[in-house]
Amino acid sequence: LKSDDGGADWADLGVPGLYDLAVSPTDPAVIVGTTENGPVRSTDSGATFQPIAGAPLLALLAWTGDTLYGADVDGQVSVSDDGGATWSPWGSLPAQPTALSATGTTVSALVGDAILESVDGGGSFAPRITDLAGH
Repeated sequence: LKSDDGGADWADLGVPGLYDLAVSPTDPAVIVGTTENGPVRSTDSGATFQPIAGAPLLALLAWTGDTLYGADVDGQVSVSDDGGATWSPWGSLPAQPTALSATGTTVSALVGDAILESVDGGGSFAPRITDLAGH
């Protein structure tokens, strides 16, 4: 869906079923999304999406500055410095994440009942908050 009037009206763009999406913080026309067949990219504000050839099968995305982070269902963290066109494996999480966030070189992930944090751009993760279910 897309709105050009602040959310008063919405148009269905017929885009592929997206599991997660991230909008470029430097160019809002660029959107990367995850699908069951792999990541897709739009350069026209979501009007159309094209598959990203050679990209890993990602579930979650987080974009900060020029760096786009992705995580797959096994916890593999990959990084792209060119808007999702190419990806490199970088770090890993101990299990499937259910949320991913990034600010600068700090990457955070919700894994089970813990928030794990990386201060080296997703290279390594340590517990930040544990036992969320008990809170």
